[in-house]
Amino acid sequence: MRVVVVLVALALFVVACQQDGQQQSVQQQEADTQEEQMATRLTTSDNKNIAFTFFEGPKNGPGAILLHQLSRDRHDYDAFAPKLVDAGYNVISIDVRGHGESSGDWNLFSANDFRQIGLDIAAAKEHLGKQGVDTSRILLIGASFTANAVINYAADDRDVKAVISLSPGLDYRGIKPQNGIPNVPKNTLLVAAEDDDYSVQSVRQLNSMNTETQTKIYPSGGHGYALFAQTTLSDDILTWIEGKV
Repeated sequence: MRVVVVLVALALFVVACQQDGQQQSVQQQEADTQEEQMATRLTTSDNKNIAFTFFEGPKNGPGAILLHQLSRDRHDYDAFAPKLVDAGYNVISIDVRGHGESSGDWNLFSANDFRQIGLDIAAAKEHLGKQGVDTSRILLIGASFTANAVINYAADDRDVKAVISLSPGLDYRGIKPQNGIPNVPKNTLLVAAEDDDYSVQSVRQLNSMNTETQTKIYPSGGHGYALFAQTTLSDDILTWIEGKV
């Protein structure tokens, strides 16, 4: 009888140890996941968490910061970013605030909330610097409402040597590029397609406000991110950036 009791007690002890080990394993996995998630988050100067993907290029090489359009996320650039790496850039694509895995909900944003996207760009630039990137040579690419944001940011940051604005408008969510366009770097490319009437008219007006900017207008191609699939935009960008940053 005593032998049976001892064996039962031993079995219960083994089961308890296994359960404890499994619980610790789950807790460790959760901790590892949380640490991994924090490693892919930036913190802006106004304490927003910004999700990002970093594509490493050559040490001390220039940086490229990629911003998506409304209601989309950084993964729009997953196919294009490696091409920039091959061209010699260190690339960071971000979920701008209110989008993807970043803080907030853009559906609830005011115009002023949208205008704070420049802080997301600044946080991305700071991260590039921590990775050994030459942040005195930055390329910015934005689409639709972030096409406006990159224009205004570049006007105030002389480290931005080139800007590509895909399907900008004169007023997207309160972001007005007329404010920044006079002071953007001379290597600024404004892109639109003829079947996107508002953007193509905006490109022409913005170019008239700073004739040093360059324009690329496709016969068709849609709006923002759609241009990558419907035009030769990817190859055209890679050609255009040669020697500019």
